[in-house]
Amino acid sequence: MTSSGSSMQGVEQLLEQLKLTAEPALPEELSYLPSAFFPDQHSDARSKAYVILSAFCQGARASGPQPRRNEQNLATIKLTKIFENPIRTRLEETEEKAQIEGLTFFAALFQVDWECATSIFQKDGIYELVADCVELVHTPHLAEAIAQLLGQACGHKTCRALITPPVLQWLEMESRNLNSSLRAAAAVTLIKYSKGTLTDQPETSGPFDQQSERRADAQLAHVLKEEVIKGTSSASVSYAVEGLAYLSINPEIKELLSQDSSCLKSLFERAPRRTKRTVKPSADVHPQDTSLLYGILTVTSNLCAHRPQMTEEESQLDKLRRMTQSGRKPSNVADGTLIETEEVVNRRVRRLVSAGVLDVLALSITSESSPGVRATVARTMLNIVQDRENRGKVLQSGGAKVLVAIVKQDLPAKDAKQPADNPSVRDAIQALAKLAITSSPIQVFGPNVGAMYDAVRPFSYLLLHQSSSLLQRFEAMMALTNLASHGSEVADRISKVDGLLDRVELLMLEDHTLVRRASVELVCNLIGGSEEVFNRYGGGAKSPNAKSKLHIILALSDVDDMPTRLAAAGSLAVLTSAPSAAQQLIELQEEKHNVLPILAEALDLTAIQEAKGEEKAPYIGLVHRSIVSIRNILTTIEDAETKKAVLAKMKEVGLFDALVKVAKNEVEGLPNGVSILALETVKHLLS
Repeated sequence: MTSSGSSMQGVEQLLEQLKLTAEPALPEELSYLPSAFFPDQHSDARSKAYVILSAFCQGARASGPQPRRNEQNLATIKLTKIFENPIRTRLEETEEKAQIEGLTFFAALFQVDWECATSIFQKDGIYELVADCVELVHTPHLAEAIAQLLGQACGHKTCRALITPPVLQWLEMESRNLNSSLRAAAAVTLIKYSKGTLTDQPETSGPFDQQSERRADAQLAHVLKEEVIKGTSSASVSYAVEGLAYLSINPEIKELLSQDSSCLKSLFERAPRRTKRTVKPSADVHPQDTSLLYGILTVTSNLCAHRPQMTEEESQLDKLRRMTQSGRKPSNVADGTLIETEEVVNRRVRRLVSAGVLDVLALSITSESSPGVRATVARTMLNIVQDRENRGKVLQSGGAKVLVAIVKQDLPAKDAKQPADNPSVRDAIQALAKLAITSSPIQVFGPNVGAMYDAVRPFSYLLLHQSSSLLQRFEAMMALTNLASHGSEVADRISKVDGLLDRVELLMLEDHTLVRRASVELVCNLIGGSEEVFNRYGGGAKSPNAKSKLHIILALSDVDDMPTRLAAAGSLAVLTSAPSAAQQLIELQEEKHNVLPILAEALDLTAIQEAKGEEKAPYIGLVHRSIVSIRNILTTIEDAETKKAVLAKMKEVGLFDALVKVAKNEVEGLPNGVSILALETVKHLLS
């Protein structure tokens, strides 16, 4: 083993060579790399060694042909031949230093190129050499190196199958060791082994003792919590966080962790603060600080996760699936359904918010953040803002800026012909949409109107993407509606998004009441703010389909849902200010005979009189909108015969009498302005 200084110098020299050469370095140039992962090496030396090892493996894979189906990757074979001997010879040594070098280098290889590492782990005699180290172990350093390697190996099915009972017994014993780093590493390995074996062959794993599993998980979680709170070694804390990332999928462990404020605060305080590095790690490499951050974010994401919404059919299928796995009985408690209700999860998330999780999420996103980190933060933010109570705190902590930064990095380019599906960017946009629904655009995006312009594209992307759920489309429309209300320029930008209006008009016919309502409200705001959309619906000859679109708006002003009726009636009131739209409604009355009856139905004075307090407001709003539409329509009629026929029909459906009552102020609660409009309309009819 070389000294820390000479190893560091050698690592830096090789790094410079790799920068200057397109081909991977020769194997002999990597002969001293195992010493760079030795526990007493400086963290910078280990980080640079990860970069070099990764660069070499990636270079070997890039230079070789792609494997055919059912054919082993030639690059894996090549890398296995290169690294097997250095690992084997060190494990065969009787000197502890050499063994630790082999074990730590082997563990690093798992992190950098798992295919090569698993191939070596399965080679004849390799596992036996590791097991021999277990029998001969004398110091905590060697024991920790063994546990660390086994922890990496237990993340892969083919390697888990080789683990023998004596080694598992040793791990159980070391998980109670007084040495914190060793205890944490052993506990994590046991967790990865137990969770992995349950998923390897669930149909043949036999009866499963749920109570024993819960007790074991709780014991291991207690060990790891203590390490997070009191641990002084960065390695042990990193192991502990990794273990909690596995355990926190369990609903009972989620509750256990979320109720321990000391653990949460310590966990968040451990999060690395991002600084610029002289050497940037590869995206495929996980130096200790990067893996620690990702582990903390994963734990956080698990604790904030809401149960997915399932249909009745999906719920029954899930119940049957659970009954067939590992002899499990469909117990609500065991499956976590009783402690994963919306109310319980919301309380859990609020505890994390109180403990400072929002600061960790904000500091995690930089220009160098990995796709995995961005995806985890986006998913966590989405779960946090699902509870309206948290949204103000998210805005105060700069959460909107975090989401905007993620969207900017992950949203496909405008000219991308077939962008890859990226659920994480939709998570980020949906979280941003939730904030934009319940807060003003200025609160979310700031006073700079340019930021609002920029928000149009991601919300439109969420609305139009073929993989978006109906909920995502609904929330995208709600966010666009609020944006459109900020000004005509924003509304114009929304209206010009290719295909957006066509999609919204389809959703106006959706059976789901809330989706239909959101689409109508968006169209209402766009009609009022965008000249292009106004002409699309009320432009007469300029828009060949305007009459059919007007007819749909008219029909929607007569549905059962009051907010939808108000939005559609408001659109009619605005559109009828254009003579072309008013004329088309007269033509529709002559053709379909339903325009005046629908307007009469909206002018329901009985409903206003029967409603109490705030209940009156929607009916008053509907009456006001209807009178504006009636007045606008009537003022465009110049032909006396047409006016006479319209008056006769209005009397027939009760519309004229209702107007007279409003004009005479006989309806309590109506503003004077509405009565004046009604009076003007009656005078025009009788003139």
